[in-house]
Amino acid sequence: FVAGQIESAVGRPVELKKVSLSWDGGLALRLGGLSVFASDQDRAIPLVQLDSVSLIMELWLLLERKLQIGSVSAERPKVNLLRRKDGTVKGLEPAVPLKGQATSGKSKSSASLLMSFLIRKVEFKNGVFSFRDEMGQTPVELEFKDIDVTVRDISLGRPIPIRARASFLSKRQNLDLESDFVIS
Repeated sequence: FVAGQIESAVGRPVELKKVSLSWDGGLALRLGGLSVFASDQDRAIPLVQLDSVSLIMELWLLLERKLQIGSVSAERPKVNLLRRKDGTVKGLEPAVPLKGQATSGKSKSSASLLMSFLIRKVEFKNGVFSFRDEMGQTPVELEFKDIDVTVRDISLGRPIPIRARASFLSKRQNLDLESDFVIS
């Protein structure tokens, strides 16, 4: 059921190895072994892999019909992008509707839910971003490792602080980004 909901949300095939519920200062949904693929035919290398993901809901706000996630944390996320010889990037092309998935736009209820949506904190720890470019004569591979990202107070129309650190061509984190952005 959970894998199907994620597939509907991202429009791509998903594999999920473990789902559990617990209490951790709020109702905690924990997902283990989550992989998102470009298509059903292309499952060799996932676009996104997450060893573990935890979402902690703030239940008291559900009584007011507001969806608020206290925190989302992911351990060892891995993103794999590939630019093909024709210049297209695997995973960035429009998703093909999955079997039984509707092709129409999002419903009004999901849009109204988004307006009252807030995530207090999102953390990615020890991530990897791999990019392979096959457009030139010789393929080029870039890899950022030890990626740690923290984003706080995610909501529409307000500044959202982000902090990201990573290592590139180094054994230690040597890149540091701190900024604010707004989703409108």
